[in-house]
Amino acid sequence: MNSIKLFINIFCLIVTNSLFSQNPKTFESYTFKNNEFYLCYRGTEAKRNLIAGDFNLSGSPATHIGIGLKVDGKDVVYNVSNERLVNNSALIVDSLKSFFHLNADLYYAGIYSRKISTNQKVKLIVCLKNNNKRKIVFDRNFILSKDDTLYCSEFVVRTLSNVFQTYYKPSKLLLKTFLYKTYFKSNYLFYYPVDYFIKNKAFKKEIEIVFKNKFL
Repeated sequence: MNSIKLFINIFCLIVTNSLFSQNPKTFESYTFKNNEFYLCYRGTEAKRNLIAGDFNLSGSPATHIGIGLKVDGKDVVYNVSNERLVNNSALIVDSLKSFFHLNADLYYAGIYSRKISTNQKVKLIVCLKNNNKRKIVFDRNFILSKDDTLYCSEFVVRTLSNVFQTYYKPSKLLLKTFLYKTYFKSNYLFYYPVDYFIKNKAFKKEIEIVFKNKFL
């Protein structure tokens, strides 16, 4: 029985590697275009049940989001993270490779694109660079505010709202467990889920991969 399971695992690994090698359009080889910006999603096992399972609204496996674009010839992803601090700020400027860092915990990668005018891109870059000069604190309480305490999807929504001068209405979630009601001190949560823009028709899906031999 053990030998059969080992054979199946090896076979699945070979198939996975074959699919990756035959499909050059993976996040590892992807490059950003100058006339687009991107929403970069990743999913990690540590946050899978909590974020994707309880708070995403579209069924997306994403647990984290950042804004990607080409700046000074480099592909970068701006994202607010609770995993580490840079210059005492939760705002991280990753490369594509570091954003989708491959480890045992990563199970999902997604990239969505949207066309952007030259003026809009300039405004987006200025907005992102200005945020990078500030001390962003990761918001563990998911409270919508106008200060520098933000979580990943709130940062994305606020940035795009400034660039496109658009109001994005927060989602309303009925909290069903005593634990959540106690933590958030409410029966409802008004927030921006990680998958807030997943079904927005302004964005085009470029790449979506579920690892561990599962593909979307």
